[in-house]
Amino acid sequence: MQIGNFGSAFELIAAINIAYVAVEYAKDYTNVLAHKVFKLVDKIEKRFASIELIFENRKSLESITELKVNEANLIAEVEKCKVEQEKLQNTVFEKKKELKESIDHKCHFRAFSNQCLWSFLFSVSALFCIGMENDFHRTIPSFLFFLTIITIFYFVFGWFFGEKNNKFCKLVFSSLFWVIVIFFISFVISFILGFCFKNLWIDFLYNYKICIIPFFALTPFLNFILYFIVSINRINLIKNSLEKEASTLCTDCRDWGDRAGKLIDAHALCLNEIIQEG
Repeated sequence: MQIGNFGSAFELIAAINIAYVAVEYAKDYTNVLAHKVFKLVDKIEKRFASIELIFENRKSLESITELKVNEANLIAEVEKCKVEQEKLQNTVFEKKKELKESIDHKCHFRAFSNQCLWSFLFSVSALFCIGMENDFHRTIPSFLFFLTIITIFYFVFGWFFGEKNNKFCKLVFSSLFWVIVIFFISFVISFILGFCFKNLWIDFLYNYKICIIPFFALTPFLNFILYFIVSINRINLIKNSLEKEASTLCTDCRDWGDRAGKLIDAHALCLNEIIQEG
């Protein structure tokens, strides 16, 4: 087995990664997962639609005229109910807007684009290595081994610290320029180590090539795999928040709906009494 056997995999992931390096925010990988795959916005709209149906009683409240029932001013109660309804509607609107905005906030990762650029550079380096593998059958695998180790360290660091707001993390994971600089330094270090320890591949790692070489090809995919898992976790948090907020609002709106229904029934009863008296 040779690194060249996985040339097509490196070509594929290089194309995918470069597509996400400078992609606009709305088409970001994790954003697409939330909006297009898991359709969170549709779930929010559907959940809140059932709540908004409760306010249909508003139309009946609008038709109530000033009448007195059992020495109580019905219209005063109706106006109070309308005010409560206005507040509830505003709350529902704000909560729905807040949940929609939380999708973009929670499902967007600052470090993702930078790590895609790193994966692209790694894949391109691997493709060049494939072209020289037969001539440098010791140095090339050793070089790629060290570059893979550094790449994994970079990914892990980005996964844990890429969203931090300190100056160092913002610099490293918000600038594509610094990704190129750091990768170039890593490339040089890996080349030096690969050249100095070129016998490492033959003496120690060759017997495990059936596992190591496929891992070389898998490394550029790790970014997408991990962010898919992280996105699912964030999406589940949003779903739980949606259910919690919607349940609370639904209870409040149903209480309002019951009061509005009683006022409408009282108005209907009053009209019947007036008709009978007439």
